[in-house]
Amino acid sequence: MNNEFMLYDEFGEFCANGDRAVEYITEKISPWKVEHPDEPIILNFNGVKRLNSSFANALIGNIFALYGEDHIRIKLLDDSLRVFVLSALAYGESLRSKNETNHDKSIFERLLAWLKIHTDTTSNTDGK
Repeated sequence: MNNEFMLYDEFGEFCANGDRAVEYITEKISPWKVEHPDEPIILNFNGVKRLNSSFANALIGNIFALYGEDHIRIKLLDDSLRVFVLSALAYGESLRSKNETNHDKSIFERLLAWLKIHTDTTSNTDGK
């Protein structure tokens, strides 16, 4: 398995079950990450039409909390789903920084900048 995780193939067009997202981390992502500790995890959203906060927090927030911002990438995310990803990143950041002090920029400023840098919006040619 490469570092690109195809969410549509695993969850379909509606990613809604937070428990399944946690299982996915436990069963697929974490074992892969043990073998490839320096490679980023690419979450490919091609074909995903809907997303809820339970799923986003469970998957994206926990990956961000476990591995940090340098180890997660978002690919082919529909613009309508960005708010869920941004919120999940904020959740993950809060898990990571419970004991940290204030930062120069607000968490949302930093996460919005991160999302702009780490989101690949190039289209895929397979029609999904």
